[in-house]
Amino acid sequence: MFTVSLNLNKKRKKTVAICGVVLIFMLAAAFTFSKGALFKEKTDSSEQTLAKTVLDTNEKRTEFLKSFGWDISAEPLETVDVQLPSESDEVIEMYNQIQTAQGLDIKKYLGKKAVRYTYEVKNYPGKPENIRANIIMYKDKPIAGDISSVEINGFMHGFKAPEDIQIQMNTQNQ
Repeated sequence: MFTVSLNLNKKRKKTVAICGVVLIFMLAAAFTFSKGALFKEKTDSSEQTLAKTVLDTNEKRTEFLKSFGWDISAEPLETVDVQLPSESDEVIEMYNQIQTAQGLDIKKYLGKKAVRYTYEVKNYPGKPENIRANIIMYKDKPIAGDISSVEINGFMHGFKAPEDIQIQMNTQNQ
């Protein structure tokens, strides 16, 4: 047990009490403002939106992908059970960069069994075929996903189209 004993006169006791009250108010204010800022960041982040989205039906998955502007096949081209590796490697690290940029984190699910749904993308600018939308799901929630080309010199990015592609998509749809 730790005990502190102070022998203070009335004036010093008053000063210490006032300083203590001011310190308590400052700490309470700092905690309140920081908690509010942290809550706002989490609420506004795409991680909170994407990671908590329940996509337990094909209709919800297709609507999810359409919300990013993609015209996709009504049914998945492929539905595959996947065993995620138990440890991260260079490929997982690179893929997870795409995921963290869109608010997901596949590394949290390493070693788990998941399901990958693959849809055909029909409206990728300049690429009328060989474009796929993949959603990797764990317990009906997306943990990763991408839009990619299956061609030899293909590409891959998150659900949202890059800015230059998005502009092209908007002008083509008008």
